[in-house]
Amino acid sequence: MTAVNESYWNIDHANYKCGCRYQLTVPGLVSKLTVYGSNNDAPYDDCYIKGLIYADAAGPAPGALAATGDAVFFASNAGADWYDLTLPAPVNLSAGYYWLTWIGDSAATGFAVRGDTTGGTRRYNADTYSDGPTDPFGAGTDSAHKQCIYATYTTGIGKLAWWFNACQWSSPWEPRPSGLLIPKLAFPTI
Repeated sequence: MTAVNESYWNIDHANYKCGCRYQLTVPGLVSKLTVYGSNNDAPYDDCYIKGLIYADAAGPAPGALAATGDAVFFASNAGADWYDLTLPAPVNLSAGYYWLTWIGDSAATGFAVRGDTTGGTRRYNADTYSDGPTDPFGAGTDSAHKQCIYATYTTGIGKLAWWFNACQWSSPWEPRPSGLLIPKLAFPTI
């Protein structure tokens, strides 16, 4: 596992969506997505972000829209921290690959998500926030980036966090999500 590149922020999500491909190894009921982000890179305004989940399609590529989250408000001075992207209702997903995604409104020019420049599978494209996310995801630009994003879900064995390699910390001043254990190559129980 590699540490997060502390200088890499994926910036400017105004009318764009960006998703990363991750594997859910067991069926689960997803209740929210969480990103390590900020909204304080100039130019910036108050904005809204939604979390999205897309099913995987051949390629690999994001395919059908599986979930659309609530509009989450970010003040223009929102500092770097963990932010929940809530869902209106939990979503039942089978084991498999999914694209954990976010979309920003037209004011999201300063919204940024922490990530690493290697080791992942990411796709992004233009998508007008005001008319809802496209279904399916659509063509876009691919890269090997990975982002600090996770989904919280429950299974028959309790509440787990679907955690990804992009969120390994190398700095003592960057907080981990409250109460979350992060062992290597394991799903932490919270």
